[in-house]
This record gives sequence, structure tokens and C-alpha cells, in this order.
Amino acid sequence: MMSFLLVRSLRLPLACAIALSPSLASGAAPASAPVLALELRQDVEVDHARILLGDVAALPAGTAPDVAGLDLGAAPRANAVERLTRAQIALLIRRRLQWPAAALAWSGADNVRVQRHAQPVAGAVLGDAAVDAVLAAWGPHFPGLQAHVEAAPADVDIARGAYTITARPLDTTRLPARAAVWLDLLVDGQAQRSVVVPVSFTWQRPAYVARRALAAGSIVRAADFDVQEQNVAGLDAQPAIEIPAAGWRLRRAMQPGQLLARALLPASGTVFPGDTVVVQAHSGAIGIDVPAVVQAEAMPGERVVVRTRHSSETLTGRLTAAGTVLIE
Repeated sequence: MMSFLLVRSLRLPLACAIALSPSLASGAAPASAPVLALELRQDVEVDHARILLGDVAALPAGTAPDVAGLDLGAAPRANAVERLTRAQIALLIRRRLQWPAAALAWSGADNVRVQRHAQPVAGAVLGDAAVDAVLAAWGPHFPGLQAHVEAAPADVDIARGAYTITARPLDTTRLPARAAVWLDLLVDGQAQRSVVVPVSFTWQRPAYVARRALAAGSIVRAADFDVQEQNVAGLDAQPAIEIPAAGWRLRRAMQPGQLLARALLPASGTVFPGDTVVVQAHSGAIGIDVPAVVQAEAMPGERVVVRTRHSSETLTGRLTAAGTVLIE
């Protein structure tokens, strides 16, 4: 009876030992005796975003996928080099698999040089992406807008994989003559490169072109201009519309051949330095009207500085739509 019990007691540890053997391949490791032999390679190239243990070391047949696929960190950028030493790799294995140092047996190189495969992105592709981005941003606001890249950017190398090109947000509050478009290249969702591409705009519109020199503050009429198709991108030029018979008052001087821009056309009722206005001041039932000279440009509703005639002192009041200045 005793011998039978002894045999049964011996079978239990043996069975446990047999059951533990597969667990070594699945990531568990005993506290003694090396169980994973790693032959560290000297040079490797990867084509994915992360460096795996199976990339940098030759492992025994039957090594569990979670061990071979152990993540050792981000792969280097295209054409860059990352070096990993035995000590660095051992530390990652011990931390992530909870293995003791004695569970690893090393051979091969002392450190491994990791490179990532590269793929080229043609400059023409980048140029097309920049043009598409600006037309998507500005096109709905400026019908008929055209955009082009004057000189295609240089080709760039990025890591292999499915890549995307994303344009950074653009300020569409006005249409410039050209814009610098920043493109971010991502591979498998990871940023690889950023490239800036200059894009020029063409927006052909009917516009006023001065026939002769025009002085600042003068009243201009349709007869002072020719209507021509012009690229007005970046100029914010005034489209050709019917000029009222009374004309417009010109804010700044114009030279022959110059386009009439919105900035040159003040709002209706604007006064300019040297204009004469009437200053009105009231105190109770008593009011006075005094002529004065405008000292600075102002639009109706704005504060304006004036100087009364035969006086060196200035007054500040509010310009009304009727062209008077109220002292409040």
C-alpha cells in the first residue's frame, strides 16, 4: 500500500512538470534555467511601424507568438537608424513578460542596427495635394478660382506602408496671391514628414483699370476707367459694376493702368482731412453750429477730430450720416 502511495505522490510533480513545458512557449518562465535562447542579429530592416522581438533576434522554433511579437518600440523613420543593445532588449522582456534575467540566453551580436524600408513620394503628388487643398478651401468662396504650383517640390522618402497626405487648416478670410500649404505625411497613422508647398492663385474677374492718373480724394466716374479681365487674387480688386453717376471718392491716388481695389474706395459718407463739416453742440435748449476742418479720415458713426476755423484747438465728436459732427 505504501509503495502505491509513493508512486502516486511521485506522479504528481512529474505531471506538473509536463504541464508546465507548453507554458514556457506561451510567455511564462521559471525562476531558474534559461528557457529562451536569443541570437541577436547585427543588421535588420523592418517595414512596419513597430520593432518586434522576432525582427531583431532569431528565436527557437515553437516560440509563442506573444513572445516573438513583443513590442520593443517605434521603428525609426525612413532612412534613419535605431540601435538596440542586449541590455535594452532584456530589460523590455523582463518588464513586459515578468521573466527573470536567468530566463534569457544570449548569442550573436552585442547590439542590433535597425533600419526601416523607405518609399518615395513624388513631388508632383505633393503639388497636386496642395492644389486640391486650396481649391477645396477657397473654391466655394471664389467661383472660377484656379491654383497652380510654380515649381514642384522635391521628392521625399517616407517609411513603407499605407500613407496619407493631410493639409493643415487654411485661412480663407481673404484670397491671397499665393499661399504656403503645409502637408503632413502619415504612414499607418504615424507622422513621417511635413512639407510646405507654395501655391499661386489666379482669379480672373472684370475689374476697373485707371485710364489716367487720379488724385487722392477726387471724385472718380466710369469714364476714368477701362473694364478689363484681370487676375485679382491678392488685390481684393473691385469687380466691374455700374458706377453711380455721382461717382466715388478716391481714398488714395492711382496711376494709369492700376486696378481699382476695394481699399481705395471708402464707405459712403466718409470724410477726409481738409473737408469742411459743421460742428453741432447743444446745451439744454441752446445749440450752436460752427464750421470746422476735418483732421483725419472717418466714416459715419466714428469719432473724428476737427479744428474750428481761426483756431489752433481741436475738438472730437461723432460723425453722422448727414455729414455733421456732434459734440456730445
